[in-house]
Parts: sequence; structure tokens; C-alpha cells
Amino acid sequence: MALTRPRAAQIYNLDYKQAVRAVAVSNVTLAGGAPAVVDGVSLNVNDRVLCTGQSTGSQNLIYVVTTVGSGTTGTWTASYDDTANEGTIDAGTIVMVTEGLVY
Repeated sequence: MALTRPRAAQIYNLDYKQAVRAVAVSNVTLAGGAPAVVDGVSLNVNDRVLCTGQSTGSQNLIYVVTTVGSGTTGTWTASYDDTANEGTIDAGTIVMVTEGLVY
């Protein structure tokens, strides 16, 4: 198959987000029990984590670790790095994951 130039209609609406440190592909507790380790990465305060496996679809977002811990102490808050659509990730959004054993 020959390479072709992309057309403007194919790339005009791509959305890139700032990289995350890890991705959580299964449901996690976000407040009062957020994990301290995701995909083998020990998280620190202000680390960004992409959640893709939440049972509530609207919670599949990029989060910032606000309190490291587990049990009742770990807390993540939604990252609002897109001021036009705060707290949303549109289909086709591109997010780079910088660490992880699997992803």
C-alpha cells in the first residue's frame, strides 16, 4: 500500500494531551482508596494517570495524584488541562504514556 498525504479533514480535529506517567485499565477507586502503584509504577504527588477502565464511563479521564496511598488515603482528582472541554476526553484523543510494565 502506498503512502498518501493526510487530508485536512482527517487531522484537523486531533486532540493531544500532556503525557501521563501510567494508565489504569481496570476500575480503580479515585478518592479514599486510590492505588499507590499502577501498572508497576509507584506514583508520586502530581503524577498524571490515564484511567480507561472505570465502570462509570464519564470517569475515564486523566487524573492527577493529590494524595499517595492506599486503603483510605489515596486520592486522585481530574486533570483539567483542556479549558474548552473541562473534564472530558473526546474520541480520538492522543495521550502518551511514559512508564508502565505492560502499557
